[in-house]
Amino acid sequence: MSHKIKINTNINECEIVQQGDIFKDVSYIFDIVQSEGAVELRTLTFPYVIVLSQSCDLFHAGRLNNCEIESESKVMFSVIVAPIFEKETILKGEHLKELLEQNLFHFKLDEQFVSKRDLDMAEKDMHYRFHIFDIENCDVNIPLSIIDFKNFFTLTVEKINSMKNNRIGRIGPLECQQIVNKFSAYLSRVGLPD
Repeated sequence: MSHKIKINTNINECEIVQQGDIFKDVSYIFDIVQSEGAVELRTLTFPYVIVLSQSCDLFHAGRLNNCEIESESKVMFSVIVAPIFEKETILKGEHLKELLEQNLFHFKLDEQFVSKRDLDMAEKDMHYRFHIFDIENCDVNIPLSIIDFKNFFTLTVEKINSMKNNRIGRIGPLECQQIVNKFSAYLSRVGLPD
């Protein structure tokens, strides 16, 4: 069972970035390697990411950057985003293929990256780490997707604001709250030894 969500694609490019915004083709500097005077930036490009940071923080950071307010307490260094992976690629671990091709990790992909038990729980919306959803009214063809909360990362406020033309839309506040609540529950879980 996937969760159908609607996305508002009618967003003005000048509008501030908000929680629930979905961006396409997002590059992330994964590592910086320095060798013999040369610097190599290792990047990953994600087809889609969703903004998880709070809209109020993004709003005030934007106002501060535009010199509309002078409150240093509103400074924000980075924005939390999570990649959105196509369900079929994550089930087989193919979403990690770029990492393996760059020799950043050394392991063998199994046929089943996500176990059947984990998938069943995620499809019932009961999994702590995975969130499955299907965007039903999008001009951009986003397939049935999974957010894996273990793979979140940050972008600078300046970087995400410079990518507004890559924003494809925004999910509704209720769906967004559900995703953010699951993300916060994932981060606040108590880790126990195996």
